[in-house]
Amino acid sequence: MLTWIETSTWTKVTCRTAAPEPRYGHASVSLGSNILVFGGANRHIIAEDTGYALSISVLLNCFSRQETVFYDDMWMFNTERAEWVQVTPRPGVCHLLQ
Repeated sequence: MLTWIETSTWTKVTCRTAAPEPRYGHASVSLGSNILVFGGANRHIIAEDTGYALSISVLLNCFSRQETVFYDDMWMFNTERAEWVQVTPRPGVCHLLQ
């Protein structure tokens, strides 16, 4: 496997498992061939049901509202297998990503 530093190019990875919801403001750390991601937030657009057939841009701009969703979950991505796994931390263990 070539790294970004060796090739100076990005390559889109096709995941073999379902990925977590997109997010921002999360904490992440790499640990060997794994990347751990904790928490974060995302804005979901909630469309109001008007009963009218409108274009998507009109719907999103005029008849919708945004709701911020906050996550308190942890996910691990294995870079060798291209797989996401949801991780459940053990209670009582110090949880600090640095």
